Amino acid sequence: MALKPGMCHIKLSTEDVSAACLISIKPKISNIKLSKQDINLYIGETTELNVEFSPVDVINSETFWETNDKNVAIFENGTVKATGIGKAVITFYTPDRSVSSSCQISVKSTFEKKEYRNVSLSASVIVFILSIALSGVNIINIITPLIGALLGFMAIKHNKKDKGTASLFIGLNITILFAIYLNLFKLY
Repeated sequence: MALKPGMCHIKLSTEDVSAACLISIKPKISNIKLSKQDINLYIGETTELNVEFSPVDVINSETFWETNDKNVAIFENGTVKATGIGKAVITFYTPDRSVSSSCQISVKSTFEKKEYRNVSLSASVIVFILSIALSGVNIINIITPLIGALLGFMAIKHNKKDKGTASLFIGLNITILFAIYLNLFKLY
């Protein structure tokens, strides 16, 4: 029976025969260290989580993990993945569960995520509103919706997520431009 880590030499002998064996006794994991203790994510996001143990030269380096709510967060291939809104605890432990370490995971809705505001789209909307407000000034009315439509195209180029909204304001700005054109030149 191994009592503590180290090296030991065992020798058996009889009157005629002897044999010797060198035995190396390695320690068990005494500490599990996680690279992060608290993680905040949005649904679908992932983040790397490194798991280290000490001492490094152990007899069994295998660790296991479990989550108290797999509908909120799971651990796969060195990363934590947010699977749903809520809070979860991911715990890493040794096979005999004598040593463990935990990480708190907090997952929010992507609707709460402060995303990059698309300046071109906002400008397109503002220019559209200006073109309606300035309906009495002819030269500004021709240029304003044209600029609004161009800003809408820029919005689509820079942020594909707002494509529908940008397309709507491109159409509205072009409609205003066409209406002004017909009004100016009395083509209808």
